[in-house]
Formats: sequence, C-alpha cells, structure tokens
Amino acid sequence: MSSAIPPAILVNNHQLVFLVAAQKSNSNIARATIIISLIDDYTDAIILGFERANYLGSIENDALTIEPIVLNEGYTDAVTFTLSGDVALYFNLQQQGSTVNIILQSSIPEETMPANGILLFDLRASAPEAIAATTTVVIEAQRAGDSEDLAFSAAYYIGEYSETSGLAFDSMIRLDVGYDQNVQFALEGEHSQWFALEVQGNTVTLTISGAIPPAILVNNHQLVFLVTAQKANSNIAGATIIISLIDDYTDAIILGFERANYLGSIENDELTIEPIVLNEGYTDAVTFTLSGGK
Repeated sequence: MSSAIPPAILVNNHQLVFLVAAQKSNSNIARATIIISLIDDYTDAIILGFERANYLGSIENDALTIEPIVLNEGYTDAVTFTLSGDVALYFNLQQQGSTVNIILQSSIPEETMPANGILLFDLRASAPEAIAATTTVVIEAQRAGDSEDLAFSAAYYIGEYSETSGLAFDSMIRLDVGYDQNVQFALEGEHSQWFALEVQGNTVTLTISGAIPPAILVNNHQLVFLVTAQKANSNIAGATIIISLIDDYTDAIILGFERANYLGSIENDELTIEPIVLNEGYTDAVTFTLSGGK
C-alpha cells in the first residue's frame, strides 16, 4: 500500500479493479487484471451498541444531572469507555459493567464555556475485534443571564439520520419570545449545508435539502449547527441542532457470502464456476442481483 484508501472509496465500492502491465521495446504489452475485494470489517466482529443514540443532561450550580448510559449490545469485560469533547477533562467516568455514569469532577471555568452554554461529548465504547459504538452526550449549563428580545423554546434540538431511514427530527423548533412577521430564520455552520427550514409563523421544521456525502457519514458521529432568528434592533437568538448519525448495520441483519470472490472460466461458450453460497443472514426475503460492466 502506498497510501490510505479514502473512506468514501471503501464505502461506495465492493472491489477495486485495475491492470498490471509489462512491456519492452519491439514486443507486445502483457496485461493482467488485479481485483481487490473490499471486505466489510464488521461482518466477523462483535457489534457494540448503546441503548440510545444520545443522552441529555444539565449542570446547575456545579451539579450535573444525567441518567446512566447503558451499552446494551455486545458488552464484555474487554470493553473500554472514552469520553471526548472540548471540556471532557472536567468530567470522569464511573463504570459498573455495561453501565456508565458521567461525573462532574470540578467546576468548568467560565472562559472555557461555550457562548450558548451547550456542552457536546462523544462517549465511545471499544474492544478488540469489535465494532466500536459512539453515543452523543449533550449537557446544558444553566446560567443566569439578561432577558432577551428573542428566544427559542429550547437551547438545543436533537434528531437522527441514517442512509436507509433518512432524517428523523420530531422536535418543533419554536421561537417563544419576540416573534413578529419581521423575524428571519436561518441555519448556520458547515454541517447545515445539507438541511433547510420550512417556516410557519413562529415555528420552523428542519428538512433535508440534499444528499449527505458518504465521507461525512463515515467520518462523523454527529452533525452540529445552529438555527438563528433575528430582526432589526434586537438580539440574534440561537439554538443548537444536533443530528446523530446512525450506523445502519447496528440494528440490521448482516448478510454475508461464504467467500469474498468466486473464480470461473468460459471455454467454447461453456461456463465453469462453483455454486455461490450466502452463509450468513439468509431469509426468504433475500434477493440476488448480478451486475457487471458488460
């Protein structure tokens, strides 16, 4: 290997096909086809899975309130849990088997607190020869502040997205304070480019505006961006939108062939190839399709 194969290539292809050639002057060019089968690593591995895609908590007067987090799929004693995020060093994990409690170990300095008071973390469960699982932890730090002319009904809104099911976003985003016909709603942030808003009065509905690239789905556990509301001579109200990206295979039946490739030959218009066996996940609902360049 000369370099890492990009995740988007691995996701969107079952094999890589190219040629090796040999040549010299005054001779023909010899060629042979190289076929590299791309194997889904999860087919033979234990799949880890959290009970929920996200967990919500709050901090008030330096006291953290959040429910226990449960890894309900694939747990063994080899599983380790890791919390990551901009202020994760102020938190500890207390593990009891497949259940994890997040503990606030010290006060978070005001200068490190996000302006919107929303703390985002990834809690990752991993083990040797297992597919790691990640759940999103959202903690709202309650802070006293001046009254505002515009304000949303919540500091954050949470949804889910998977390639098979699409966007699941049941929350109604509502501007509770200061709405009139002059208010303009908008989305902000790099991840907002694949989403749009449908506005009806003081409420907006989040929709998908375009396909999310496979590389984004592979390399992120969540998409985070802002919804804003503003009008002349007033503050700009903002709320955080968090879209958890769900791995489609964690809740699905995994199909698997007995082998990654089968070889055959044709001679005098007669095909010789052994039977092909689907040895994992077969049901009567399975259909087979043959595709190729010719």
